[in-house]
Amino acid sequence: AAGPPRKPMTTPGPPTSVVLSTVSASQLRTQFSSPTWDGGDEITSYKVEYATSASFLGEVKSVAVTYLDGGSPFYKTVSGLDKGQRYYVRVSACNGQGCGTPQGSAPSSAAPYEESGAPSNVVLGVTSDSMLTLGYGYPEDDGGDSITAYRVEWDTSSSFNSLSASPHKGTVDVDATVALSYTIDELSPSTTYYVKVSAINAAGYGAPSATLSAAPDLVIPGAPRSLSAAPGGEGEVDVAWLYPRVPHHGIPCAAFAANPSECPVALGGALPESTGGAALLEYEITASESPLFDGTDTHTVTTSSTSVTVSGLTPDRRYYVRVAARNSVGTSAFCENEGTTCTGAQLSAVAPAG
Repeated sequence: AAGPPRKPMTTPGPPTSVVLSTVSASQLRTQFSSPTWDGGDEITSYKVEYATSASFLGEVKSVAVTYLDGGSPFYKTVSGLDKGQRYYVRVSACNGQGCGTPQGSAPSSAAPYEESGAPSNVVLGVTSDSMLTLGYGYPEDDGGDSITAYRVEWDTSSSFNSLSASPHKGTVDVDATVALSYTIDELSPSTTYYVKVSAINAAGYGAPSATLSAAPDLVIPGAPRSLSAAPGGEGEVDVAWLYPRVPHHGIPCAAFAANPSECPVALGGALPESTGGAALLEYEITASESPLFDGTDTHTVTTSSTSVTVSGLTPDRRYYVRVAARNSVGTSAFCENEGTTCTGAQLSAVAPAG
């Protein structure tokens, strides 16, 4: 006699709740649960596939999950991966009929990563008698994940365990999209401060930089900026510029070198401390027939304004110009190029004839 009819069997449906996460610099983990339909046959294993292509073209590797006694959710750690490489993962359930339709993970991809290395190009500059500015760059090893912020720490102790209170001890996280420098203000003159910085990615705080130290003090100003030169009256060149924005050490008080932000204003002060902490006394302007400013036809004038007309020049002669700022400590570097950071073309103008 014929036996009872057997129910049809197919491959299982896709697994549910497939979640992908990072474990380490070489490992990813996927978590998943059983499919809603087993195909009418017992599920015996799961196949976890991973590839660097979202369409799973090219090289596709897989690992199997065969221990199912504990029930779902199931876990599988994929090892031997490349740090920072993004991998796409999908999981399929398998029974006696084969493996069913795979289910992609959420998120659809992830990269192995770890804490980052120390930031690069770390420098500490004395900005004024109450401010220090720390500059830093993207780490050579970001741990396989993008840097989102930098933690700046300072203290009056090199071990960063003093009992000093703010503002003489502190930490700040600086958004990596906002700045590659930070100015610590409201410090005490002639007091040594110790400063370090670390990069932050999804794994947390990375290795700190070497500890640097400096003491706030009055220093020379930063160079003027946005210099312009134009023909004036007969035998004259009109020169104009703006107040210094970047301190003498060349580290922007905030933001980025290509577009620096103003320095903080000292407590009780009125102007940004890119002056070095001492009031600007005057500007020195040089106009010369030589781009090296070493010609015999060279003229120097001073003013407390941010514009001047250099007179007594030879008509129909081209003059190169430069401007420096001066405070009680000394004279800044000269700005002789156009642009907001004095990095453009060298400026000159022809003194008109009558």
